[in-house]
Amino acid sequence: MYRIVVKRILFGLAIVVLGACASVSPRDSVRPLDGDPLSTWNDTATKQAILDFVAEVTQPDGPSYLPAESRLATFDFDGTIGCEKPDYMEVIVAATRLCELTVDDPSKLDEPIYRAACDRDYETLNANVEDVLLTAFLGESQTFYVDYVEHFLDTARHARFNRPYGELHYLPMVQLIDYLHANDFAVHIVSGSQQGFTRTYGGIVDVDPARTIGHVVELDFSTADDDASLIRQDAFLPPSIDGGGKAEAIRNRIGQRPILAFGNSMGDFEMLQYATSGDAPGLALILVHDDPDEYEYRDETLIEHAQELDWQIVSMKDDFAVVFPD
Repeated sequence: MYRIVVKRILFGLAIVVLGACASVSPRDSVRPLDGDPLSTWNDTATKQAILDFVAEVTQPDGPSYLPAESRLATFDFDGTIGCEKPDYMEVIVAATRLCELTVDDPSKLDEPIYRAACDRDYETLNANVEDVLLTAFLGESQTFYVDYVEHFLDTARHARFNRPYGELHYLPMVQLIDYLHANDFAVHIVSGSQQGFTRTYGGIVDVDPARTIGHVVELDFSTADDDASLIRQDAFLPPSIDGGGKAEAIRNRIGQRPILAFGNSMGDFEMLQYATSGDAPGLALILVHDDPDEYEYRDETLIEHAQELDWQIVSMKDDFAVVFPD
């Protein structure tokens, strides 16, 4: 038991700072400077292309004007709005919970995913990611899950950046979302992460939970102890919000085609295609992680497609003036 408790404490120190922290509120830090609505972006051709596109579809006397109800923008979350290294935030949340469960039941350490969670063995966690995500909160209410995520985002600190996970979003992306809102775009997050997780983070970056689409865990209605609640089950509901499933979910859940889409991996490819293949003007943007202040990685296949299709390639190093909130 001593070794188990020590492991639990070390895991907690590496990932979670205990105690109350102020809720994350990035809104004040993204106000435009000197009249520049994208002041956290460098003055590059990419920034100008975004400004030009928004002007094109919002000028009433222009040939490409679109009424507000036609201005839909969809954003991937992991690696597009928020940091996805060293692993997806929702996986780190689940791993934290799995390791906590071994304190009261040490026998769980005999099961690979619990052992991997406490060892922070992300190779094993990702090889069993669906099991990890479902097992960590199986049988708990969805309210418990959302409350747990909110507490995690406020209190857990990223080992490399030493800041709460609730601050691990890219400030230029938050400002772009604000700019689109100001121009009467309906901005939606369309993410392969769980909807409960992404809706929680959407509140931080000011995207309405009702405009957040994610992978949906099966919930069963329960009135145990006269308390109506929705209990998490051991399954996800189709479709998977990845690849073609993103476009399918956009059509089924929103009911119209986006005119702007932003992603960073081939899991976003069909969503980007969907935004640029309609009759209306369309803008597809992809984020390349080439700034050493964050993590350097890139989806070469998506970049090749973007170059062929004349999509906008956003360089984190060249196009972002800052990365995270101050």
